[in-house]
Amino acid sequence: MDKRQQIDAVRNELALLLAATGGLDEAALTIPGIGEWSVREVIAHITGWALLDTRILQRLARGERPLPEGEEYGTGEERNPGYAAEARTKTAAAVIDELRAAFAALIDAAEALPEERFEQGRTAQRIMQSDGSDHMAAHRREIEEFSRRPS
Repeated sequence: MDKRQQIDAVRNELALLLAATGGLDEAALTIPGIGEWSVREVIAHITGWALLDTRILQRLARGERPLPEGEEYGTGEERNPGYAAEARTKTAAAVIDELRAAFAALIDAAEALPEERFEQGRTAQRIMQSDGSDHMAAHRREIEEFSRRPS
């Protein structure tokens, strides 16, 4: 996929993710049901990674290394508990608003990069596909399954 296709895939998956959460009320969004997490926590997790990835794309656009010297990208096991814990202090609506804003910023950062940054195996391509569209798709399917369960 080229740059435009990767950005469009992120936009499309974001729309599907928002649609999957749209029919859930505040109570449904905040009860655990996707593993130990609620939909609110899953959304915050997706948002957290999008914010980190936005910083990386912005750094690349400035000609800098993806992360500052000494900073590690980390793993889900290291970052995810913090994303989930922070979400518990917010309404589900606020977390969804943050998701929208985070992906608007991610897309803006991607738009600022040249086409070659989106070639297979390059950082921008991995971010847009693995952390962007594929990540949202996997969690969207979990949310859709959760929302089909009887209450």
